[in-house]
Amino acid sequence: MKKIASFVMISSFVFNCWISTNVVFSQNKKDKKLKETVVKKDGDVSGQQAQQDVPVIDSIKVKINKLGPNVNSPYDEYAPNISADGLVLFFTSKRPFTEKEKAKNKPSKEKIYISKRNSPNEEWGPAIPLSDSINIPTKNVSNIAISNDGQRLLIYFDDKGNGEIYESYLRGNEWSSPKSLGDPINTVYHESSASFSPDGKTIYFISNRKGGKGGRDIWVSTQKDNGQWTEPKNLSELNTSEDEEAVYIHPDGKTLYFSSKGYKGLGGYDIYVSRFENGKWQPPVNMGPPINTPGDDYFLVINADGTLGYMASSGGGENRDIYEVVFEKKKALVDLLKGVVKDADTQQFLEAQIVSKIMPNNEEYGKYTSNKSTGEYLAALPGGKQYQVIWSAPDYAPYDQDFDLSNLTEYKEEILNIELFKKDTFDRYMNISGYVTDANGQPIKQITVILKAKDGTLEKQTLTADNGYFIFKRVPRNKEYDIIVNYNADYTVRGNVLDLYNKRGIKDQKIHDQITDDAGSYQFKKELDGLEKYLIPFNKDNLANAVQFDDATFQKFLAKYGNYQHPDLSFKVQVGAYENPQNFGIKYKKQFEKLDKLENLRLEDNLTRFNLYSNIPTFNQAIARRNEARQLDPRDAFITIYFKGQRMLISKEILKALTN
Repeated sequence: MKKIASFVMISSFVFNCWISTNVVFSQNKKDKKLKETVVKKDGDVSGQQAQQDVPVIDSIKVKINKLGPNVNSPYDEYAPNISADGLVLFFTSKRPFTEKEKAKNKPSKEKIYISKRNSPNEEWGPAIPLSDSINIPTKNVSNIAISNDGQRLLIYFDDKGNGEIYESYLRGNEWSSPKSLGDPINTVYHESSASFSPDGKTIYFISNRKGGKGGRDIWVSTQKDNGQWTEPKNLSELNTSEDEEAVYIHPDGKTLYFSSKGYKGLGGYDIYVSRFENGKWQPPVNMGPPINTPGDDYFLVINADGTLGYMASSGGGENRDIYEVVFEKKKALVDLLKGVVKDADTQQFLEAQIVSKIMPNNEEYGKYTSNKSTGEYLAALPGGKQYQVIWSAPDYAPYDQDFDLSNLTEYKEEILNIELFKKDTFDRYMNISGYVTDANGQPIKQITVILKAKDGTLEKQTLTADNGYFIFKRVPRNKEYDIIVNYNADYTVRGNVLDLYNKRGIKDQKIHDQITDDAGSYQFKKELDGLEKYLIPFNKDNLANAVQFDDATFQKFLAKYGNYQHPDLSFKVQVGAYENPQNFGIKYKKQFEKLDKLENLRLEDNLTRFNLYSNIPTFNQAIARRNEARQLDPRDAFITIYFKGQRMLISKEILKALTN
């Protein structure tokens, strides 16, 4: 989160402040006399300010926008939480929940609601309450935190008056019944707000248990492989003898936001930020106005790229609402991976386990889950390291991909839709892909790329995309292949993957007798001497230029071109040519239709040709079909050639190629 680092650590830097309204209100619901502070353009704050004992950002350049009626209501809304991509919003509301409450317009106990949108530029959709398995009508239920992937929800229950942290998992479209995190997270003392680290394995939470620095403190615990939490440690370098509250760890894993009364700030609770650098948390910095006011300010959460935050405020009224905070700063140093996971054959969505590892030590970093109903997943990878991410599901071959974020300089969001193959399919097939560029490295788009087995069989053909990319999917294993690019210029083909997944099995596959090197590059066959080079249109002017093969030359022709294939080249077997098509007769039709349907074609010489219907890919296959036709009627069956749908002749120029 590069920009955040720049402003939180340099307190003397002054930002110009611009907000959609020039009044920011206290959000302390216990404060009967609502306080307000007017934020001026120069960043000055009216009203008395206490002397600071930590650095304060004089003002942050933001816009603060109150969310619309799809989220806010005439009742209390607060405690916002967002998914890492900023497209799912959880919050707590006291709007009427039961039918009785709705009929009387009576506020409810705390309940959790969710709102979604498809992009950060869209309005939030209508708020929907979570199911009764979470929103127990007789209890106060508040959301505390959502994991970066949106699949784990931490919930606050006022359990027997002491308050505890519960957890629920999203399985498809349903949230599981909440379960207490138990000992050692929950105690007989009060546990309130909490936040997951981006790897999902560390929890920061607030508790007033014994052993802290005083009042409510920030505590941290890590989840072990068996799912148990380690004994919480007091984050003593940030805690004070007064209360801390509303802790939130950003998806970059290095930036911690929290509220505190223990530092001399602008009011009651102020929001502070600290960065984890050089193995320790740096001294906190007060976020200053307009984020902080003379009132109580807390519950600030920020999306992965660091441009949008959400907080609650009373806005000068009787009830609190959710506000969006738009930061004008550089984006965080995070690579946010998102997409869907599917079965490669059925295209059904899969609930996949996604594990990220720090390379080269193969140290596990985080675990995530794709939603079984939508296939959607989300994983945040902080910059500065190399990662390998593995997608897997029971009975499926895993897929992994490497991400080198060592030199990440800006926020990055990648959409990766993953298709997993059943293990037996994986054992039988591979994928081959690459890029075609010219001598200057510029992509060559919309050019035909052919995958041909060494025996001459055309396996696949495709066109390159605008960036020169091509891919052949589900290519049978245990064969040797040539990749052919028919292009009359210098070019380079750089391979990307020579397997269904991750280059495993490369040693058993050959591309033009060469194996890919460590950089993923290999040689491709450049075939400029294809049969199409010697074809001329079928017309009376070209008849004299058409080749007439003797037996020896014809055998050379078959040796070189008998199995040759090109996506625009095909062969047919002509079984009749008549000036009057009626002379072909029903008898002949019935004879040849035993082999194939018939088509007729009238050319410029006014003769109607009758052909076996099928397009035949090679000359050798056409010979076999012609011989079948001659067994039915030996008088009139021979091979014709078509290129791009036009009937062609072979010119005499081919003789030079066959004699060289």
